[in-house]
Amino acid sequence: MFSFALSVILPLQRALSAAGGNPVYVCICNQVTDREIHGAARLGVSTLDELADTLGVGTCCGQCRDCARQVLAEAVSCIPVDQVLGRASTHAIIEHRDEPVANDQAVMAGALAA
Repeated sequence: MFSFALSVILPLQRALSAAGGNPVYVCICNQVTDREIHGAARLGVSTLDELADTLGVGTCCGQCRDCARQVLAEAVSCIPVDQVLGRASTHAIIEHRDEPVANDQAVMAGALAA
């Protein structure tokens, strides 16, 4: 089932997301979307370890690592060399989270506080 998701469902969701649809969650544990991975790549993140350090991808259950690796590879391959801004700080990436992610995090924080 998981390989089916990687080979069919996730590429379709990413294609829809790239076409302006809703962001696709790649890492459910840390609520990281494909758009955020693309944004991190534009800020200089190029390895899965750097992605884990900046956005926390793959640091919990690890089920997202293969998908995150694919999304990051796509993102890095789409960036013209002159547009890469260099190494990004964690703060620069975290401050630019997707609006749906920020909303989800606010809802979760409220639920945990209750």
